[in-house]
Amino acid sequence: MIAATQTPLAAMVQATAVPLQQTATHHAAIATQEAIVVESTRMAISNEVQATRQAISAEATRTQIILDGQMQEINQEAQRTQTTNLLTIILAVVIGLAVLTIVAAGAYILVQRQKAQAAAHAARAYAEQRRLFIVQAAMKEQENRHSPNGKPANGRSQPTLHPPDLQNNPRRPSA
Repeated sequence: MIAATQTPLAAMVQATAVPLQQTATHHAAIATQEAIVVESTRMAISNEVQATRQAISAEATRTQIILDGQMQEINQEAQRTQTTNLLTIILAVVIGLAVLTIVAAGAYILVQRQKAQAAAHAARAYAEQRRLFIVQAAMKEQENRHSPNGKPANGRSQPTLHPPDLQNNPRRPSA
């Protein structure tokens, strides 16, 4: 009699384990794909920040060349006219432009860094949300498999859990 009950019980356990394993494998594949997307986004942001730094460095070099040329012109004008007031005014303008260029470059780098941090934070929050959803779905499926009539122990059926981003996905299981 014990052997007769063990075989159906083993069959029920096997029948429950296979779909759960398939579901877990499917969710793991989705999580892997999402991690790849997050990593590629992070790399794209990193590449964009690096390109921005290089562009700023090149612009700073061009500005320095322009500034050097302007300083030579200022020196020649000062020697020709002997007007120190004009030299002081032009020099102040050049320095102001250089300061403004440096401030603008710093602000741009700061904005890019904040964007990268915000993207990384959003990716971590999304991954955590997906992980919690997978755990909840597995627990709900386990509850439904253990009850004889497909309802939880409290007698009420519960709605099927779907993550917010899959609400309109035609591939999701029907409720």
